[in-house]
Amino acid sequence: MANAFRGEVSIADGAYRLVCDFNALCEIEGYFDDDIDAALQKIDAGNLTLKEQRAVVAALLRHHMPGVNSRIAGEIIGEAYEEMREAILRTIALAMPEPDPEKKPARRETAQD
Repeated sequence: MANAFRGEVSIADGAYRLVCDFNALCEIEGYFDDDIDAALQKIDAGNLTLKEQRAVVAALLRHHMPGVNSRIAGEIIGEAYEEMREAILRTIALAMPEPDPEKKPARRETAQD
């Protein structure tokens, strides 16, 4: 079962779980020439090439499937294609929620404090 608090989203009737953790973000950043902002914008816009989509899915699957490769990720995309885009967007949104405008950021202590 997917754990939404950890940024997990189930696909294919629970057969697979996507997780957007630090390692997945690093992997995505590396695939997109070390520009995570550009990568996230392309993902959000749905403007990914097929190879990019497969790389993103592999990165998001890797937490629960450490041995996943691009071919396996492609097969899973084919199996769950209709729900894949929404699942990708949801897992990223869960991992990186919008800040609450009502909350003030916590004051960070410095060495001078």
